[in-house]
Amino acid sequence: MQNKDHPQIKNQNQNQDKNQTQNQTQNQSENIKKSAGITRIKRPGLFLDRDGVIIKDVGYIKDVQQIEIYPEIIPIIKWARNHDFFVFVVTNQAGVARGYFSEEDVVKINNAIEEILDHRWGITIDKWYYCPFHPTKGIGYYKQESNLRKPRPGMLLEAAKEFTIDLEKSIMIGDKKSDIILELPGLRTFLIKQNYSLDGVDKNIVYENHQQLLHHLLKGD
Repeated sequence: MQNKDHPQIKNQNQNQDKNQTQNQTQNQSENIKKSAGITRIKRPGLFLDRDGVIIKDVGYIKDVQQIEIYPEIIPIIKWARNHDFFVFVVTNQAGVARGYFSEEDVVKINNAIEEILDHRWGITIDKWYYCPFHPTKGIGYYKQESNLRKPRPGMLLEAAKEFTIDLEKSIMIGDKKSDIILELPGLRTFLIKQNYSLDGVDKNIVYENHQQLLHHLLKGD
């Protein structure tokens, strides 16, 4: 029979007690984290198309010198921030698929836009998402169907995975029919008239300019 008072036995018992205490503490910590994850409050997101909404659409832009920001978008973003929205950019960039420029060029333009927004107006974007694919006009790897390409919801769903977003209370602002996102019926969509036909689109979601849309948003406060 082993003597429980033996120093080695005592040390083993003490180590077991210590390990049990550590395991209990770790389990409690994990439970708290899980509980916190479940109870985190979801926030709405403002999803913005890039060309035609944040900057003037000059075609397939790849030079930072071509960037011209609509100052009218600033109060819309500030309205969203004041209402505790996340702010994202979701943009189709088929110029990559067509070989007009690279993904690195897209990121360069996005970074330049964000730098201007921050420097001039103190505006930040939570994350930029872009789709470089095109189902028929793409070259090589970039010629493919993609759930990321609007009107598919992939970019918004990616954002929802990374952030605690309430998509049913979120807003999408674009300027093309493809900005009417499929499979997200609770998402509110607003389109600003620019260079593209909006024939057949519900007139209640179409606005002549940024200012008219801002007026609509402010009326809802």
